[in-house]
Amino acid sequence: MKDTVRNMIATINQTISGDPEFEFLSGFWHYPGQAGLLGMQVLWTSDAEYALRKAKADRYIMRITNQKFLDLLNGLIDQTVTDLAPLDRTRVETMITIHVH
Repeated sequence: MKDTVRNMIATINQTISGDPEFEFLSGFWHYPGQAGLLGMQVLWTSDAEYALRKAKADRYIMRITNQKFLDLLNGLIDQTVTDLAPLDRTRVETMITIHVH
């Protein structure tokens, strides 16, 4: 079990880091809840760090990054009005809570 969780986390991390076109809202359903949460945090951290590094050279990067985060949040919120199984609904609600905080 431990090795499996480790492999899933490594896989989602590689997917997020290696594929700039990775669509998180459709991709996180392929992973267990914990890996999806961690993936979202990795995505947020890498995007925030990138924006902070580029902030001196690009005065719009923080605005663009904030919009990306808002788009992710709104996409998660849109998921809550769809027909979801109770476990999936809890999963999306948890991701919203973590993303907001």
